Formats: sequence, structure tokens, C-alpha cells
Amino acid sequence: RGGRIASGGREGNTVLQIQLKPAAAKGMGPAVLLVQAERGLRRVVGRFLIQEGYELLEASTLAEARASSPLPDILIVDADLRGEDGTELAIELTARLPGLRVCLRAARPGELRERIEGRGWACLEKPISPEQLTQVLRVLREGELRVG
Repeated sequence: RGGRIASGGREGNTVLQIQLKPAAAKGMGPAVLLVQAERGLRRVVGRFLIQEGYELLEASTLAEARASSPLPDILIVDADLRGEDGTELAIELTARLPGLRVCLRAARPGELRERIEGRGWACLEKPISPEQLTQVLRVLREGELRVG
């Protein structure tokens, strides 16, 4: 393991860095719906999820996420998705899919505390490391933060 998942740059140029181990077989684990507007970061995090053994479902907007097929087991979504509210998507999808496990990514997770308290969701502060994401996914997968 090791490395980090990061995006940054200047004047619209995005720099992504991550260290990957060889990819695992696709579709071995739970289906993860990754909702991320920034294409480059979505690709890097997506590759990481695949190499960790998850089935990857991707969306760049909330509309795409709502139309996702197959249905996800785990949702990873930015709380602020270029003006769209990822928290609202999580509320909507967990109402439709009571067993859905949720991980919100936020620049300021403390601001979400009231909205997500008691829901059993994980919340990661951006930027995230592969270790943080792996740890949260393990907890979600084992059901300790299961919505229900």
C-alpha cells in the first residue's frame, strides 16, 4: 500500500498522484458508486477501488448517479459536487436502498455533522489518502456503519 490520492494544480491544470499495486480482478467485491465531478480524480480513485477488489460504478453528476445500474452497495460522494448537494443524493438513495452504506467526502466535514448524525455514514475530509479510504471501506463493508 502507500501513496496518496490527491488533486491539485494551477490555472485549471490538475495533477494526480497515486501509487498502485497490480489491479485485482474486477467485480469481486461490493459495487461502489463513486460520484465525483472531476474526471481525473474520479479515474484515479476508481482505479484504486478496482485494484482493491470493488466493482466500480461511476457518475460525474447527481443525475447520472440516480440512473446508476446496477444498484450500489456503497456510495462515495462529494458533499459539494460543483453546486450540487451530494448529501441530498445520499439521503434519497438510502431511502430507496435501506442497506446502502455511505461515505461522504467534504472539505469541511464538521459542517455536515448535524445533517448526517445518527445515519451511520462515514465522512472523510478532503484530500484523502488510500489508507483512509481503505479503512473506511473496510468498516462500511463489515457493516459497522450500515444504514438501517
